[in-house]
Parts: sequence; C-alpha cells; structure tokens
Amino acid sequence: MAAFLMISSDQKGFSADGALNRMREQTLSEPRHFVIGRWDLYLFGKKNGAYSNFRESEDNSIFVCGSLFFPGMTYDETLDSLISNLENDRENQPRPRGIFFLLKSKTGVLSFETDDGGLYNIFHTSDGNVISNSFLAICSGLSSLTLNRSVLLENVITGSVIGAETTFNEILRFDNQNPFCFSNIEFTPRPGRYEYPGFSSKEDSLAAQIDVLDDYFKGIAPFIEQTGLDCGITGGYDSRLLYALVKRHFNPETTQFHSFLRKIPDSDYLIGRQVCEAGGSHFIPAQVKESFDHSEEEFSALLYQSMLFNDGQIRTHAFWHEEINTADFRRTVTGEKDSAFSGIGGEQYRNSERMVLRYRRLDKWVNYALIGRYAGECFTEKKIREELVASLSSKISERLDLDRKKAIDLLVLKRYMNEIYIPANRGVRCNNENKISFFFMPFADAEIAHTAYGAVPFLGANLDYEGDMIAMLDETIASLPSGYGYSFDRGEPFSRSLMYVFLENALPWKLNDRAYRLFSSRQTDYWRELQSKRETLDKLFNIFSDFAFPVDPHVLLASKDLGPLIFAAGYLLHFFKDKIKQ
Repeated sequence: MAAFLMISSDQKGFSADGALNRMREQTLSEPRHFVIGRWDLYLFGKKNGAYSNFRESEDNSIFVCGSLFFPGMTYDETLDSLISNLENDRENQPRPRGIFFLLKSKTGVLSFETDDGGLYNIFHTSDGNVISNSFLAICSGLSSLTLNRSVLLENVITGSVIGAETTFNEILRFDNQNPFCFSNIEFTPRPGRYEYPGFSSKEDSLAAQIDVLDDYFKGIAPFIEQTGLDCGITGGYDSRLLYALVKRHFNPETTQFHSFLRKIPDSDYLIGRQVCEAGGSHFIPAQVKESFDHSEEEFSALLYQSMLFNDGQIRTHAFWHEEINTADFRRTVTGEKDSAFSGIGGEQYRNSERMVLRYRRLDKWVNYALIGRYAGECFTEKKIREELVASLSSKISERLDLDRKKAIDLLVLKRYMNEIYIPANRGVRCNNENKISFFFMPFADAEIAHTAYGAVPFLGANLDYEGDMIAMLDETIASLPSGYGYSFDRGEPFSRSLMYVFLENALPWKLNDRAYRLFSSRQTDYWRELQSKRETLDKLFNIFSDFAFPVDPHVLLASKDLGPLIFAAGYLLHFFKDKIKQ
C-alpha cells in the first residue's frame, strides 16, 4: 500500500536500490520519484494508484502516507482540501484526523506533520539524512548495523519499545513528543495539549463519550462510503463497541466483519458470527492454517512474509509464525474493502487495572506490572532488572511529566496506555496495515482519548462502563454473549470483579505478581512444543541465545506473551547477520 522513502543529497553510501527493493516486496507496487530541493522522494501509492496520495500545483505539493480525513469529506476531497489550504495560506484550518505522515512543499520549503497521537511510524537514520515509514527499507539500504542491545532487551522483556530508539543504533523512530530536527524540513507540532474534561456524574460522562464517538464516525462516514470497510469481530468489549458504532453510522452494504476460523472454532469466532447474524451484517469466516500444518518450506516462507508485514518490529501478539500476520492473508480478508478499523484503545473505557484502594509508586508498578508479571524471574543478574526498571520509569515520567518518586493513580495508567503503550506496542499494527489498506483506530484518536480521561472517576472497580456504552448504542447487541462468560448489558459478576480487586489492591507487590501469573495462566509449554517440532524455530532460538543477553531465554519461552518474541528476534538477527557489527 502506501510507503515513502526520502534520501537527502547529503547522504553518502546509502543503497537506494536496496531500500526500494525491500519496499517493493512490502507494497507489491512501484514508486513515483520526486525531486524536492535537496531530497529525493520515492512514493508508493495506495492500491497501485487507485487512490492517489499526492497533489501538485504550480508551486506547491502535498504527499500523504497512512490514513487521514477531514470530517465530512471523502479521501479525495480531503487531499483536495489540503492542497487548497496550502495554496491559499490557510494557516488556521483544522488539522486532519487519522494516522498519517503529511509532507508539504510550499514554494520549495518543506514541512511535515503527523497524527496528534504520534501513532504513525516514521523512521530515520541517526544523522537525519534518510527518512521512511519502512524500518526494513532503511536497514536494507545501510551498509552496516550495530545492535542496540538495551533496546532489544527491553523489547523481548516488555514486548514494546518506548521512545525513539530502535533495534539498531543507526536508525531512530521519530518521536513527536521529542522531535528530531531534520535539515531543511520543519516539523509542525500539535498546537498544545487537549484539556481533560470534567463531568458531574457518570451519566454525563457516558453521554459525552457517545457524543465524541458519534462525531468521529459521522465525520468519517463519507470516507467509508468511498472506500468500504472491514473490521474484526470477536467476543470482546472493544470489537463489540466498534461493531455497534459501525452499525449505527455506516451503510451496511459498504461494511463487512471477519473472525478467524481455526481448525477448532474458538469462542471469538462463534460469538463474532452470532453478533453479525443478529445485527444483519456481512460476516467473513477467515480460514487460518495452523502453524503445525505448514511444511517446513512453507513455514520458512511464512516467517519471511511476516517479517515484511511487521516491518521488522517485534511486539507482543504480533506473531511472526502465524499467517494472519502476513500481507497476503490480510489482502484476502479485506477483499474489495479498502479501509479497516481496529478497536485498539477501547481499554480506556474499563478499569482493567482494578485500581481502587491505593496509589502506586511508578518504579514499583514498572517493576511488577510491566516486567515481572510477564517475564518472571528471567534475569541472570539482579542489576539488569534494576537498570531496566530505572530506564522505563525515566521514559514514562518524562513523557507524562511525572515525579518518579510520587505515587501514580488510575488516570496516569490510562494516560500511559494511550500516550505511551499504544504507540510503543499495540499501535504498531496500524502501521503494518496501512501498507495494505487505509487503517484507523478510532478509540485511540487523540480527541477521543482525552475525552475518555474524564470518565476515569466513574469507571468503578469493574469493566461495566464500556458495557454501559454498548447498551446505550444498541441494547440488542449488548445482550448477546461475550468471551467473558456474561452479556455486556448484565455486567461483570460481582464475585469476578471482587477477586481481581483483591489481587490488585490488597496483596503486597510480590504476592500480587505471583498470583497474577498463577490465576491468569501466563505460563505455557506451547512455544517449547512448537520449537521442538520446527527445526527453523529451534535454530532461531539458538541464534538469540548465542547473543548472550543477560536473561534466561528458556524462562521467556515459557511466557504466554513473550515466548514468540524470541523467535522473531532470532529471525531479525539472522536476516541481517551480514550487516550487524558487534
């Protein structure tokens, strides 16, 4: 789908051919070449040109990657409006919404802006002379790479990478909270932060959440009418809330929903199909071939295609060994629908953290909730864990403007989820998808997320706030079964919520950590079993082990969430072995 590569005339020794060939593999398309001042711009279009992602006039031009819209406009109308605003010096026009990179050239002067949440991935060389939305392209264009061991360790321990650093020291991710200064290109930052709204009652806060969501969906409706829409549907809260909003605002003929159909249908598939049947929506059973059922040759090819789709980014639940994380699979599922939505960010509408009775010190929370809960006792030296806790605490406190020694509350945790975790982890998915189709995460939209902060005092000790939202939108849809074992209109059983509240608020941190891993089944033998049956995975495990990180890889492999990251890390290290300089 859409991608870009910019190379400055100051850059020496970078292989444009190597980078562009990698991007051709990712996008299955050919780029257009533009020369803008001292920069060569290579732009890959949407759907092989079906959706142009640039506009030019005599002295001005705009170039777009990702997905953006002005409320009430189609995609084409949005781009027409952007070039018109640039031509007529309309400085105070509203910023577009979505997830995007927008490059502007006005009489030869270059500037760019991104989505307010900084969700769209923009990578660049450490000297700023090469910029792209493809990490793998820059890796492929550089002659050598040096491993950033601390970042890769953070990656496999937490499943995320916070901030601008990447796996290799020569490449950085643009961080709009601490923007890099490029030569001859000016970054246009967001004009200030949104104010957190206050509400007098839970009813008022619920009404406000529905209003801001309705406003977003009404605004994007013409865009969806032009492109069509595909969404995943499961038994969870976020997909149900998304379903209710899509059903409420869009023409059903322009939308479809899919669930993954495995050899043994799981509850997500069965419930997703039931919801679509009840709502009269077009349902796609997306047949998934299990990892064990691929030949070794097919499996090796699958890993390569997954690396391309994930753009070399290693994240929890973005399994490189599953075909659902390949471009071919996604193209088959989306079919003729050229836009897709995800429910990422919906967790802001429920108290999954179960914080009720106490505040928490940031470093303690990082130590147990971000590290110990998933990685267990994997470190070979105590000081390594202490250094990681200090690093993560520093990154979080700087971005949220916190005092590291003071306690944090539920609002801080929700801000962490929206402003740090989504860009560092879950939101990376949107960048992968944006090379295939237009892709949006409505709940992670900055305006919607900041309105949701006003709901924090009314979330209670359970998950019911989001269930109340679903019921307000569609009582029938809310009354259907969920993957939690209860319908959303009835709410979470008191006994269930009480258990989690006790675990999170009454137990000392160490006991809480152990109890969480016990009751939530965070340990598994599945990845060891998969490794034993796949020669390729065994090789990748050994490659990672040979780099001698200060962790026990066998402990990480037993983690339900982190095990597959060892395989992905091993694959990336092996793929660029000829370039990596120790």
